[in-house]
Amino acid sequence: MKPYFKSNILPEFIIHSRVNSSVEGYGLDTVSECLDKTHFKNYPYKVEHKFNDRGFRDDVWPVSNLDECIWCVGDSFTVGIGSPREHTWTYLLQEKTKIRTINVSMDGASNTWIARKTSSIIESVVPKNLIIQWSYIHRRELFNTRLSDENRRLWHAEDLFDLEANISLTLDNVSQVDALAKTRGVNIIHTFIPHCVPLDDKELFYDRVRQLKIGIVEYNVLDKARDGHHYDIKTADLLTNNIVNSGLLNI
Repeated sequence: MKPYFKSNILPEFIIHSRVNSSVEGYGLDTVSECLDKTHFKNYPYKVEHKFNDRGFRDDVWPVSNLDECIWCVGDSFTVGIGSPREHTWTYLLQEKTKIRTINVSMDGASNTWIARKTSSIIESVVPKNLIIQWSYIHRRELFNTRLSDENRRLWHAEDLFDLEANISLTLDNVSQVDALAKTRGVNIIHTFIPHCVPLDDKELFYDRVRQLKIGIVEYNVLDKARDGHHYDIKTADLLTNNIVNSGLLNI
């Protein structure tokens, strides 16, 4: 018999400012903040960022069989800022696999936040499949645990340019959640956002990542979202196909 999960599973998973909200654009996805105003104005799709009762860009979570869902954790690239939800990799993955995906993502999320949320999911839900899209390696968060996740975001760390410190912290986060997943029998797949490291250091970083002997899916950037920073459906579709075709999913 499949386990039943109460609707209050992971009650601390909430982005307060986004709960049950709907906005057309925010952050970089506005004409004043976007990277390319011409691209923004000529973007052919309607973009609406709708968030559920937990503040995630997802439908309301099901109350049962959450372990059968594919859990996806990440930052704004997983939120899909600047693109219709139908263009996001989590949505496309659900369409391709016919398995419900759960999107746990926050713009500005650090890899420490991602690791912490992933660990809670592994411990509380024990999902069959979990996919992480890791963030920029230089991001940090404040240590004050009494603050909300949103208020703990630290966009620029003092050691922003300390490459070795940034790589080491990221690999520590990756290793810890991967090891935890193995102890609980959770199938975990790792991906990294475009330019998570400076371009000149990309090969060095990925060489270090591959030494961990973990399940990794790589991809290239093929297009841009409306804001000119995040990627759009072509890249999301490539990533999704690479995940599906990798043989790493437990389906």
